[in-house]
Formats: sequence, structure tokens, C-alpha cells
Amino acid sequence: MLNIKEKNMGQNFSQIQKFSKNFPKKMNPIDFSLQFLACPNCLESLTKHKKMLHCSKCNSNFKISNENIIDLVSTKSFNFKKNMSSEIYSEYSELRKVGHPLNEKSRLWGLESKFGTTGFVTTLRNKILSLLENEIICDVGAGVGNYSLYFAKQAKFVFHCDLDLETILSAAQEAKKQKINNILFIRCDYLYLPFYSNSLDCITSIDVLEKGREHDSKLIEEISNKLIYNGKYIIDFHSKERTKLTKAPITDRYSRKELTNLVNLNNLSINKIIGMGYLPTIRNFSGTTYTILNTLCKFFFPPARWLVIGKKK
Repeated sequence: MLNIKEKNMGQNFSQIQKFSKNFPKKMNPIDFSLQFLACPNCLESLTKHKKMLHCSKCNSNFKISNENIIDLVSTKSFNFKKNMSSEIYSEYSELRKVGHPLNEKSRLWGLESKFGTTGFVTTLRNKILSLLENEIICDVGAGVGNYSLYFAKQAKFVFHCDLDLETILSAAQEAKKQKINNILFIRCDYLYLPFYSNSLDCITSIDVLEKGREHDSKLIEEISNKLIYNGKYIIDFHSKERTKLTKAPITDRYSRKELTNLVNLNNLSINKIIGMGYLPTIRNFSGTTYTILNTLCKFFFPPARWLVIGKKK
């Protein structure tokens, strides 16, 4: 087992790469993950003691719920400035304290058995899957697992990160049902990701960068910090161009130029920007019907999202 301190990350990363190429199927996901995980409070190494992970530096303890669910919520919380991100991301404190949104309509958001399977999600998911390789992936803001569970079927290993405990339990239950073993569910504040700096091959974050510039800047900074050099990121933004059609507020939307500037400020380069979701969401189309109508709508409407693919400089 490798326990690698952040200060030794550069010289020891070749060891991590070598060790990580094969996730032993019978190995406990937490045991495998300790080489990447760091205390969210001080970023020092963690050791496993029965039903908890312990940080010897700051004496923090973190609960292990079962073999693939752990709680690594930082004692720190981000202080959003009023009228910037705080109103848009009003659920932040609720998720930290209660473990799920208080608004009943927001609970288990995106769960396909509750909200239905949309052509948009299926198309976006398939596009992302086509961009992934057999690597270690961290899905940030992974929710009910609409993406992470599919990633795990073709990845070496997946870290499913979210602050919403209810969605994590739902995703973990589905993973067990599908016999997906190469995944670790981490309840954490993604603004304080519990990983060593420069440790992750690939980070994805879908439908998360939509809570105001302050929130989004902080999250992109975290993503950049945790990626290895030349590591891959796949993120998306709600399109400001689309507001001409939807009349939605622009405070959490981005034009291509704006998202490019935001990403480039955080030591990340952009390889490709892809428009996704041209069909207006008048009703829930799926399958071939969605594909045909969405293709036709490219000629008339701007995309709902910008999918951004790039690497850490």
C-alpha cells in the first residue's frame, strides 16, 4: 500500500502510475484509494483503522460507512459572498448539515427512475464515454451516478464525489445491483476535494459549473490542483447564447469566450469545445427521435451546454 505525502508527489508519481494500472478485483476500494486520498482539512496522509480513516497530523477522523462509502467532508466551508454565488447555491449549507436538499423537488435530482431518461443525458453521456480511456476518473458532483456508474464500466477505477449523501446512497445501491466494484463513493465538499495535489488522471464535472462565478472559479481551481500534469478534464457549462431562446438568467451561464477565459486562468488548456443539446426541452424525447430532432435543431438554435475538454498545463 502506498501512502504518499503531498510534498513527495512529484518523485513518487511514477509509482502511483505503475500501481494503478491494475485495480485488483478482490481488493477493497478504500485500501486501493489510500494512495490518492488526503485529509480534506490539512492534505496529509490518511490511515485506515477499522471503521474510520485517521489523519495523524490534525487528528481528524472520517467515518467509513461500508467498503465503498466514506465521509470526507472538510471542517472548512466556503464563505460565498452575498449576491454572487450564495443565492444561486442556497443548498450548500443544507447539504453539509442535513445531507440532502430541503426542497423536495430537488432531492435525488436526475435519478432516471424518478425524472425519466432523457435523450440529452444519454447523448451527453455517450459523448463523454467516447472521450475517456482506461484510466482513473474522479467524477465531481456525481449525484445519483448518471455518469459515474457508466464510467466505471470502462475505467480502471472511479471516485464518485458529492456532498449530497442521499444521492450517494442511491448511486451506491445501483452500483451494487449492477455488480460494479471499481468505484469509491466519497461524501465530500467538492470545493475541498480530499485528494493529494497532482494525483488524478482525469476529472469530470457535469452540470455542476452553474452556481455563479465565485463557486465555479473555486471548483475549477480545485480541479486544476488535483490533476496530474497533462491530466485530462471534461466539464460543461450552461450556454449564455441559449438565453436568447430560454430567457433564463445569465448569472450562471457562460459564452464560449467567458468560459475560455475562466478555464485558462487556472492553468488549464482547452483542446475542444462541443455544443450539446440543441433541441428545446419542450418534452422528454429519447432514442432515435431525440437524435434526429437534435441534429435538425443545430441549424436553428444555439446549444444548451458547452462541453469542454482539455488538459492541465
